[in-house]
Amino acid sequence: MVNLFNTNQKTTLMKKSIIITGLFVLTCLMGCKKTVEPQPASTTGTLYFHFHTLSDTAEFLPGDTVRDASGRKYKYSIAQVYISGVSLIKLDGTSVPVNNVTLFVHPGTETYLVGAVPVGNYKSVAFNIGIDTAHNHKDPSSYTAGNPL
Repeated sequence: MVNLFNTNQKTTLMKKSIIITGLFVLTCLMGCKKTVEPQPASTTGTLYFHFHTLSDTAEFLPGDTVRDASGRKYKYSIAQVYISGVSLIKLDGTSVPVNNVTLFVHPGTETYLVGAVPVGNYKSVAFNIGIDTAHNHKDPSSYTAGNPL
């Protein structure tokens, strides 16, 4: 093998390679540095409920025949319920009410928009089955077209 470089030339060439590589890496690192503007934290989130219509452990739609745990058969023609008085329960046990929410839950629809709620850590949710007396005795014509009442 023929040596085309003397030892000093090899050392100089190696030093130049290391310097060039170092400058390249440094340029890449400096060029990739981006300033990220902090985004303001959202103060509210959107809460949805997801319901399934079950008899014992079997999901059904009206008209389906289902069996209960004892084996008795049932045929449902209707299965619906009102949900009201929704509250979120914080980790410390305090309650955060979700105002003016009434849902009409029925088979065939699983996801229901509850509304905007404060961002936080919650351990559970509470709600009433049915509607309160005040809403139950209101004139139905006083509600807007999309209102479940």
